Amino acid sequence: MPEPDFENEYNVMKVIFYKDIFSEENLRKIGLNERQIKAVKYIREHGSITNRVYRKLVGISDEGARLDLNELVAKGIIKMVGKGRGLHYVLSKNHKQ
Repeated sequence: MPEPDFENEYNVMKVIFYKDIFSEENLRKIGLNERQIKAVKYIREHGSITNRVYRKLVGISDEGARLDLNELVAKGIIKMVGKGRGLHYVLSKNHKQ
């Protein structure tokens, strides 16, 4: 779950809790680029994404796609499932911020 935001207005402390850790606003806060946000949205809608689909979706090279997807894995947003040609990515339930 993402960290809450704390606001102090006129000596009143307000705490904002986020329900959806994969909202576009939260994805921007953790530093994802527009391509990576598209990938997360695609996975939410379709259940998974492959490198090939990601390249077509955002118009990026194979190397660029690997870098973007590996960064999402490193941040704990998605995880790899399978190997070789069957490799695809799904949303992680253990998101690290």
